[in-house]
Amino acid sequence: MKASSELHEFNSEIMGHTVEVSVVLPPNFEQISNSLPLLINLHGGGGDRSFLLNSMDIWESLWKEEELPLLVMISFSSGPGSWYRGNWEKFVVDELPNWAAKKFNTRTDREGSLLTGVSMGGYGSLKIGFKYPERFKAIAPMEPAIEPSIHREEGNKRNTWYRMEAMEEMAWGSPFDENAWLEDNPATIVSKNADLIRNSGLDIYLEVGDKDYINLHDGAEYMHRILWDNDIRHEYHLVRWADHVGLSMENRTKEAHRF
Repeated sequence: MKASSELHEFNSEIMGHTVEVSVVLPPNFEQISNSLPLLINLHGGGGDRSFLLNSMDIWESLWKEEELPLLVMISFSSGPGSWYRGNWEKFVVDELPNWAAKKFNTRTDREGSLLTGVSMGGYGSLKIGFKYPERFKAIAPMEPAIEPSIHREEGNKRNTWYRMEAMEEMAWGSPFDENAWLEDNPATIVSKNADLIRNSGLDIYLEVGDKDYINLHDGAEYMHRILWDNDIRHEYHLVRWADHVGLSMENRTKEAHRF
């Protein structure tokens, strides 16, 4: 009755190189004949595909308590500072789900497609979910690495101190392309794409700790207001006493996945 995990590598035509993938399969997967939903989990900055497997106890607990439907979880190594920029979007939206469908008989329709992630992965799930709201049933970004603005702010060090010029130039060009950054900024995407997101019926869960040491609660609160002002329905959790990492993450992860 235990869940299982697998590691895979496949040659991505979109990325032009081999991508390392991790997969979590639900209990008794080999006895399931129908296609299961696919949950894509985007790792945070500095992370890799192992992030998914490090939380096996959480997935086991959710399935044991019947608080999580049977589904297949998948993650991949995108690089420590990819920001899921450029071709990574196409990889998440098309190539990875199609590969998983062939390998694990997972669904590729909207109702069977889910997206989540932590920190940089939370940013990625917001950005990709808002750009392609017709592609996913639900997104659950956790403590997303976003800034409280639809513009590129330079003066407020409270929300920008963690920026690293070299890493940003790897993602958005050298010299840095501000327009490319704005095209990927989740708050900017919402401001331009509000009607499409609202009408799509995308289910949105947003959470962050109120003691996040990177001050990402500022960006999450701003995102909550942008969604609220555009009448885009969502569930928002500002978690009291919770930091960016630490013991609170287990219960927070469970709550996001229950959603």
